[in-house]
Amino acid sequence: MSSGFKDIIVYEKGILGTKDNSYYRTQADGKMVYLKICQGVTQIEEGFFDAFGIILEIAIPDTVSKLNFSEELSKRLKEQNTVIKGSFDSCADKYAKAQNLPFIHSDIQIGYSEGSHSRDIITLCFGHYGSPYIYQNSVSPGISASSTGGGESRIELKSDFYLRNSQKDIADMCWGCCHKAILENNKLKTFLQKAKARNGYTRNL
Repeated sequence: MSSGFKDIIVYEKGILGTKDNSYYRTQADGKMVYLKICQGVTQIEEGFFDAFGIILEIAIPDTVSKLNFSEELSKRLKEQNTVIKGSFDSCADKYAKAQNLPFIHSDIQIGYSEGSHSRDIITLCFGHYGSPYIYQNSVSPGISASSTGGGESRIELKSDFYLRNSQKDIADMCWGCCHKAILENNKLKTFLQKAKARNGYTRNL
């Protein structure tokens, strides 16, 4: 196996399985991988993971309603101490809990604003070890700066931010163009409620 690791984003729809192996095996190039499976995949067959050696992390979207993982695959993921990322009470969360695998909540897009010269996206992110931060990205096609200054920025958060900060506090930290959207974001509201009830957004790390 080659040294180092690689982030791989999986853009597919429907069932993810052996048929998709060839392309992603080439992408992995023998390296350890962090896998991010995008929205649109509805089912994951265990044969898909034959394309990879050591899997450090698998991010599973809410669109997935079924994981066809055998005992053999689950044993392999346990041996590799693979981290599962997903939202609370999702298919991913339930699988990680049942298999006693490390779990981290998935990233949440909390703000979005689109104007005549820019598209601004704000995401609540959780790093590979669960470290939380807010990522702000302003995309301005053909223009170097947007109304918010253009480019990107990162706001580091405390590990217990879900106890320290209200939804309004988080909105106040971010670009003003997305303030209202963040205040009204139901996914963020649900996350904060459940993180408090669970006393965290990670498990078994």
